[in-house]
Amino acid sequence: MDENLHNRPQRYTRRDDYSEMILAEGGVCRCVAVIAADAKDKVRAAAEDFCQLLHKMTGDKCEIITEGESIPEGVNPVYIGWTAAAEAAGIQPMKGYPDH
Repeated sequence: MDENLHNRPQRYTRRDDYSEMILAEGGVCRCVAVIAADAKDKVRAAAEDFCQLLHKMTGDKCEIITEGESIPEGVNPVYIGWTAAAEAAGIQPMKGYPDH
């Protein structure tokens, strides 16, 4: 985990409904990609692509963490692929990706 994530000021309150989510601001990444511990290669690749895109946009590093790890203060989780959080929220897996 990048220690800089822990040193960032807490400027945003995480909202349970995620109706407003900051991914990046002022050249600083404000999110982490979260994947399941048993995520398939496709999901890991998607998370890497997401983080690479944010890095290109901001110049800052986007971390990929495994579900269950603590989410650093001041950043929002972006769940990629099938996760326990999605299941708990009642979200059904997409049918186009059978090996989620």
